[in-house]
Amino acid sequence: MVSFGATAAIVTSMGLIIGFGAAGIARPTIIAGLLVVGLADNLTDSLSIHIYQEAERLEPRAAFAPRSAILRQGC
Repeated sequence: MVSFGATAAIVTSMGLIIGFGAAGIARPTIIAGLLVVGLADNLTDSLSIHIYQEAERLEPRAAFAPRSAILRQGC
């Protein structure tokens, strides 16, 4: 899960930088855009984990446990 989030963040950031750069946007606007996208990305990742926990009826930390550990506990 962490590697997917990191990859998605890098691709999103690079797309934003390249797109803003091609449009001739000022550097402070690019930085503000990166901050907004970074915040939104983290919020959506957190919401996704919460929805997964609710759907699977997992304890709060069980979503981060390896799948084999969850199966051993009988969840």
